[in-house]
Parts: sequence; C-alpha cells; structure tokens
Amino acid sequence: MRVRARPGLICLLMGLTAAAPAPAGCRAMARLAPAGGGPVFLPSYPTATAPALRGVAFTYDNALAAIALIACGNRRLARRIGAALVHAAGHDRFFHDGRLRNGYRAGVVGPGAVALPGWWDAAARRWDEDAYAIGSGTGNLAWAALALMWLDPGRPAAARRLMDVVAGWRAPAGAGFTGGTVGEDARQTRLGFRSTEQNTEAAVAFARLGMTAEAASARAFVGGMWRGAAGHFATGSGAGPVALDAQLLPLLGFGRRPAAWNRARGWVRGHLHAGEFYAFSTEAPDAGWTEGTALAAMVLPDAAALRAARADRAPDGLLYASAQGTVGTGFANAPGAAPYAYPHLPQLGATAWAILAETKTNPLRPPGP
Repeated sequence: MRVRARPGLICLLMGLTAAAPAPAGCRAMARLAPAGGGPVFLPSYPTATAPALRGVAFTYDNALAAIALIACGNRRLARRIGAALVHAAGHDRFFHDGRLRNGYRAGVVGPGAVALPGWWDAAARRWDEDAYAIGSGTGNLAWAALALMWLDPGRPAAARRLMDVVAGWRAPAGAGFTGGTVGEDARQTRLGFRSTEQNTEAAVAFARLGMTAEAASARAFVGGMWRGAAGHFATGSGAGPVALDAQLLPLLGFGRRPAAWNRARGWVRGHLHAGEFYAFSTEAPDAGWTEGTALAAMVLPDAAALRAARADRAPDGLLYASAQGTVGTGFANAPGAAPYAYPHLPQLGATAWAILAETKTNPLRPPGP
C-alpha cells in the first residue's frame, strides 16, 4: 500500500508540509492490514508465539495506530480500525453497554460478535483466555474514544458511549475512576486501583465530550497524585514503582496546569534515562522501553532518544517494544497475576508512538468539530 502525506488541515496540525515524507513506521503498519476495505484490527505483536500475545490486537495499540495513521496520511486504514472499534463496542458476546474489551483477535472483523483472543491448552484440554485481554480498562476505553474523535470530530456519539462506561467506574470514595474490569463475562472482577496515567486520558476524553463533572473528577485525582517534595507524580492510588507515563502524559494532556508539574521532566531525565532510551519505571531503571522513549522524545523533548528508538527497528519495519531483553514494569494487570513485562518483539504501539513523536502529533489533542 502506498502511503502519502495528506495535505491540508491534518498536515498543519502535525507541523508538516504537504510534501513531507511518511515515516517508515507508516509503511510497516500498513503492511499489517489484510487487503480489502472492511473493519480490521491490527496485531499488536505480529511475530509473537506466546499464547497470550499470539494473534492479539490490543485495543490500546489499535487506537494509537489509528491516530498515528492519520498522522501518516493513511486515513483509509485508520477508518478501518475505527470501524472495528465501533463494531466491537456494539457486538460483544456478553455485554450490551457499549464497552470494548482490552484485546481482540487480530484480522478482519466480520458480522456479529467480534472474536476475543485465546488459545487451546492441550495439556488441560480446554480453551483458555487471558483475564486482562478479555477485560475492559479505563485507559484503553479512553484511548479508543480519543481515536474515534480524531477520525470524526463532528460525531462524538460512539466516543461518548465508551466514556459513559468509564463514568460508571467512578471511585466509591475520593476523586477519579478505577481501572475497569478483568476476567470472563459474568465473572468479571472490578479493579479497585486508580491510575494517574488512565485518569489523565479519561480527563481529556471526558472534557472533549463535554462531560465536565467527570473530567473534573479525573483531573482532581491526577492533581492529588503530584508529590511536590519529590518533583514527580505517584503512579496511582496504590504502592509501587514510579512510572514514566504517569509523569509525562499529564504534561501532554493538560494545557493549563500548575507550573510545578513541569518539574516531572527533570525527574524523568534524572531517574529513568536508560542510555539512549528511557525506562518504564523505577522497577527497572536501566531497561530501555521504546514506547516511553518516544513519549519522552515528544514531551521533554529529546531528539536523540527519538533517533535511538527509530534506529532500533525490526526487519518488518516495526519498532521493538524494548531496546533489548525484557523490560519489567513492576505492575500486574490482573489480581494474582505476575507483573507484566515488555518483550523484545516488534510492536504496533511502540511504532505508533514513534510516528506521533516524529510528526509532532499530540494524540491527546483531537481536532475540534
């Protein structure tokens, strides 16, 4: 598929000229899509062999990819992903409230309920599904809503339905919204933690949709996570490492913010700079995390970090999720699960973030109607 920079308003928003060449990652993402024009989910880790990652299209990665593809000028493929998000929200195998799952089976989306990822456990002779992938996360729904607003600024109904689901996860006490749910259908577990990163994304989406009370609550939680004496945000309501995205996404999402929050830039440079890359969190401060490196390149800014991330490209043209080896996070994505980690595999989300940084596209600022 040939990808060209789209002239007009989008190019101006990105700070590009109509003649600017599309980043290499744009072509790599386009090659992931089956031919045709129907709704499609792109695989998050196209070369993964582990059952929980093989053939999985995470909602977060696909939402970011849709925004990045708009920055690429490939609005056609971005619309196909957007159509898959809308179809999946309206055709769940169990829920009827318009939510999205955290992951789906990659590929063309047909009529009826969208297939969820899973695998056959031959030893146990049963079909297994990952509790996180079939759950629904606050941040993931917010990113999907933002992607839909990027695709169709004048018609926010689908995005509003997603954020209505998030609004139902308001914390029972205090400000903000909890992390969503994990597990299978009627046996899903409500997550109790509140995340600085997820509430930032939710606050931006709520505000853009005119859901002012919800936006204020999410933003109040983010503000309450600022640790002035240390010069950084806490990652969320629970104990754990200090994460990079919790520091930088509030700076990306909130145009009007306390000046003190800008100190988080210096904290990231001083504590999470891992060689030419940046780390996910203080859990593994020397391990390079590509997605976060691209985010840091955009917000700090750090042009050298972006060059390093772009240079660490897999043969298929995608960027690796980690610079080398496995990047630990220190966080589990389901109760009782081991902390998740980023493998050294080509990843859709990392590639999308690098494109956003390269094109100077702020994904938390969808264009107005």
